[in-house]
Amino acid sequence: MSDHWYGNKGLKSKEAIINGNYDIVVLQGSSSEAVKKKDEFFKYSKKLSDLVKASGAKPYLYVPWPPKKFPQFQEKITESYQQASKESDCGLVMVGEAWKLAKTLRPDIQLYLPDGSHPTDLGAFLTACAFVNTLSGELPKNLPDRFFITDSDGKEVMLFRENSMNIAFCLKVIQGL
Repeated sequence: MSDHWYGNKGLKSKEAIINGNYDIVVLQGSSSEAVKKKDEFFKYSKKLSDLVKASGAKPYLYVPWPPKKFPQFQEKITESYQQASKESDCGLVMVGEAWKLAKTLRPDIQLYLPDGSHPTDLGAFLTACAFVNTLSGELPKNLPDRFFITDSDGKEVMLFRENSMNIAFCLKVIQGL
């Protein structure tokens, strides 16, 4: 988050926020930042959220998933983002929790690319659904109840959707049908 605040690496995030005339701005730090550099994460998420609100937009924090080899970090990531949300008075897009729920429902689901960090098509679809649900309060009505994609291993994957009290929705994922 501090890179965005200070314009490191050529980032022009502050200028984009100020001049963008946005309704919503989504802010995301890295999953490790929320665990290892919590004070810095809180400080700059607050500064950026305040800037977003001053520009007339509503800020949201994008709660990421942990690296594949560290699933136990999801709880700490979520806690940090929830605290930052309270301190910054902004919304949350609970993507990491959606991934956690999908992995609970189907432990063998492939949400990560081989690098163990970035999403497969299925992971990107689940992420998009979390955003649509958070920002609109529902999943698209024209989305079929059954949705097929081919995952990174070349296997056909069928997705189901239904409501859930945990994160306002739940995607049941069944592979190999």
